[in-house]
Amino acid sequence: PDRAALESYRRQARLLARHPTLALLEAEGAARWLGPLGAPVWPTSSVRTVVDTVTGASWKLPLRARLTHFVRTTPPEQARRAVDAAGVVAGLGGLPAGFGVLADLGFRTLDPEVGGERLAADLTVITRAPFPPGGPRVLAAVLEDGPAGEEPALVGDVRAAGDVHGWLRRWLAVSLVPLLEIYGEVGLGFEAHPQNTLLVTGR
Repeated sequence: PDRAALESYRRQARLLARHPTLALLEAEGAARWLGPLGAPVWPTSSVRTVVDTVTGASWKLPLRARLTHFVRTTPPEQARRAVDAAGVVAGLGGLPAGFGVLADLGFRTLDPEVGGERLAADLTVITRAPFPPGGPRVLAAVLEDGPAGEEPALVGDVRAAGDVHGWLRRWLAVSLVPLLEIYGEVGLGFEAHPQNTLLVTGR
């Protein structure tokens, strides 16, 4: 029968290796541990999203660990909503120049009727659209001081641009203005806080 691979952090795999339902599925031949496979991927600042720095491909992996306020697993219903939201964005047609949305393209998981909702959430992997070219950086990261107290990276970018007011006008044109236009025209709002906003600059 057709099988689908479910990628996982090694820590998550170690936790799941002790799960009795997975042990039973493996004994029945319905599941199989593959071990470490494939090229290395790297976590983004969100930790759960990992990216292949060669191809730009990215995935959102489950992680049974509390980061900030939540245990970072993904119930299948949340994954379905994320993919549905991506379909809504795609239905908008062309987005303003310089503005884009990284869509969740699909997901794979274990049927909750087989393993239960909690185990499904521990296994759900979301496939995300490739990162844009140009070395995107998380906005929150470029607004923070460096580890030794250096000024935020974005301050240096703005200074290097020379025309501070021009830089700011361009920034607003590709960030705030599109958000307001889309919300005003179709009523669709984005949660574009600094931790989930990527910035590409002409460094």
